[in-house]
Order: sequence, then structure tokens, then C-alpha cells
Amino acid sequence: MTLDLIKSYRLFSGIAPEDIPHALQCLHAIQAEFDKGDVLLNIDQTTDEAGLLLKGCAQVVIDNMLGRRIVVEHIMPGDVFGEIALGSGVQKTPVCIRATGKCTALKLKIGKIVSPHACSCHFRTTIMENLLISMSEYNSKLNQRLDILSYRTLRQKIQAYLLMQMQETGNHQFSIPFNRNDLADYLQIERSALSRELSKMRDEGLIAYCKSDFYIINIQEMIPK
Repeated sequence: MTLDLIKSYRLFSGIAPEDIPHALQCLHAIQAEFDKGDVLLNIDQTTDEAGLLLKGCAQVVIDNMLGRRIVVEHIMPGDVFGEIALGSGVQKTPVCIRATGKCTALKLKIGKIVSPHACSCHFRTTIMENLLISMSEYNSKLNQRLDILSYRTLRQKIQAYLLMQMQETGNHQFSIPFNRNDLADYLQIERSALSRELSKMRDEGLIAYCKSDFYIINIQEMIPK
């Protein structure tokens, strides 16, 4: 377990580095390794656990009634997952968390912190405050996605997503966390249509790209109209 990594993540913000081992003990932290495609948390799984991604990447996915996979969000190192169900008191995960490559995560008994009969851990208040911030950030990402999906045309959705990524990184050049299939699932469009539209946008001088690396050339023309 890499304490240097853990102490840099938001969940343990405000806790002195020397106190983190005790906080992990309070949370009954267990480190787990996952391969690509492994499920970190399954949909409708009853649990009092949440997770903290240490290394690698994962995705929040659901299958709609027609069986089509929908990528809801991506999870990066430092992100907490599974806390939404615990915060609602349902304790059933409404989504599936799946590894997109080899990754390492901490399984945490967050239920011991958020429960009305929680332990009197010295770090309980700090961890709960950090969890609330994490949940707020997650909801903000969901709102951003809803805003993207609210656009009617394929191009508008692509433009809105790429501009959002540019704003988050503060750079015209950035990498997105999705391959083409995942981006199509995230935007709820067909992969072939996505590839065609990206090629058109490149030919029109709006963007340049190579796989998951993008560069915004003409910002004004990228604003959805």
C-alpha cells in the first residue's frame, strides 16, 4: 500500500500523513488488484464498501433496457467510487464499476463512517466532509454530461465534450480517457458516425487528433451553435 499516493488524494485531505495508517485501519482498508474488464463493484450489489482508485482507470457503466451499454463516467486515480449508494442509505450500487486496464484500488468500509451508529473514529468528520466534496464533484460531472447530451446534433455533442475537456485541462492539447467505442457509448451515438464526424472536423481545420490525443485548432468554430 503506497502511503505517498494515498495522502495526496482528496479523501484523506486534512489528515496528517502520520495519521493516515490509523484512518485506513478505521476504514478496514484492503488493497485489491484488478485486470482489464474486471468488475470493481457490480450493479445492485449490496455492500457497505466504497472504493478509492489508486492506479489505473475504470468506468461507471450501466446497461439500458435494450441491453446497450452506456458509459456514465470515467474514474481516475484519487477518485472515490460506490459512495453514492451509501450516502443515499440504499446500500445497493446503481451502476457497475469496470476496470479499463490493470488497476489498483482500496476497498473501504465507508458504511462504518456514514452509519448513524458509526464508530467514534477521530477522523470521521474529516472523511465525511471529503466524501461530500467527492459526491458533489461526481454530481457536477453528471450535470456536465447531461448538458452535452442535451445538444441535438452529433457534431454539437462532440464539440461540447471536447471543449469541456479543454476547459478542464486548461490546454488546447489534451488526452481524453476514452477510446472510440467508449466515447461513442458516453455520447450515446454510433461509433461509425463518431469516426466520420471527427474526420470531417479534422478536414475542416477545427481539430487535430491521434487516437485519444486531441488539439483544438479553431475554438470559435468549435462552439456549438
